Amino acid sequence: MTIKKSRQNIKKFSLLLISIGTIFLFLSSCKYFVTPISDIVAKPEQFENRTVIIRGRVISSQKLSSSSKEGSFIIDDGTEKIKVITTKDLPATGKKIFVRGKVRSNFVLFGKHFGVVIKVN
Repeated sequence: MTIKKSRQNIKKFSLLLISIGTIFLFLSSCKYFVTPISDIVAKPEQFENRTVIIRGRVISSQKLSSSSKEGSFIIDDGTEKIKVITTKDLPATGKKIFVRGKVRSNFVLFGKHFGVVIKVN
């Protein structure tokens, strides 16, 4: 093997290691961007119309209709539970997932938010 090929292999290997390290760093830092559901439920006015990431276990799900994959599910992160409304496939009950969506209130009365949900598009 020539010196030129050795250098090329070392460069490729270095690039691979950097890529793997970057991916690992990103995935390990994801937990810092997760919002506890209890924070959202306690102060929904601070999160209204904001995109959040939550993580938890799906405890129930309900289809919009029998022929639809769309619907809603309840997710529990250990601090609180919240309903997630989605137009995507419903996750399996018991599955631990990340959800990225906007916080919405069904209605606001005298500054009090009712029916706080996460809406996923």
